[in-house]
Formats: sequence, C-alpha cells, structure tokens
Amino acid sequence: MVAMLCFGALYVASFGMVRHRRVHRLGGRLSVLGAVILMGEIVLSSVVCWAVGQPGTATFVFVAVSGVVWLPVWLALSLTAGLALLHEILVRTVPGWENQPALTFSCSPRPWRCSESAR
Repeated sequence: MVAMLCFGALYVASFGMVRHRRVHRLGGRLSVLGAVILMGEIVLSSVVCWAVGQPGTATFVFVAVSGVVWLPVWLALSLTAGLALLHEILVRTVPGWENQPALTFSCSPRPWRCSESAR
C-alpha cells in the first residue's frame, strides 16, 4: 500500500515539475530529474507488482506516460514497447495471471501518439 501511495505521489509531482520547467523555460525533455523520476517509478512499479500481483501491472501505463513526458521520442517509444512486451511476458509466464489485452494496448506506443497529436 505504501509503495502504491509513493508511486501516485511521484507521478503527480512529476507533472508539477514539468509545468515548472515549462513556465521557467528550462527546455529539454530529458534531465537528471526526469531520469530519477522514471527510475523511481519503475522501482515502485516493480514493488507494487511484487506486493499485489497482476493488478500492479496497471502502473505500467503511468510509467509509459511519464516516459513520453520526460524522454526523447525514440527512448519513449522504446520504453513503451518494452513495457508492453514485459506485460505480455509476465501474463504468459507467471502462474495464475491472465492476459489483459487492453492493458498491453495501453502500454503500447499509443500514449506517444496521443501526446504528439496534442501538441
């Protein structure tokens, strides 16, 4: 439960940081701060999956969205594709987990396309 709360807090705080960077025109997408945020989200996502099982994979979508915000396009695409692949591997190899195609679709490069069209 604590890991999930920390994940949510970090995710929400990251958007405040993005807004701050835009308001102050600090430019650039990838920064040390962005890398730290993404690594924190990945670690917390892993802890959540370990603690609650398959429902924890829903955090993959939030990690993918953060990747789109903080990473250059080619890295964001790689991250989202890797998360979709990881989800497919986990549901096929972890006993008791069921395939959830909607979650895999959410982790796919779709978030990147949405953010690009919003610009």
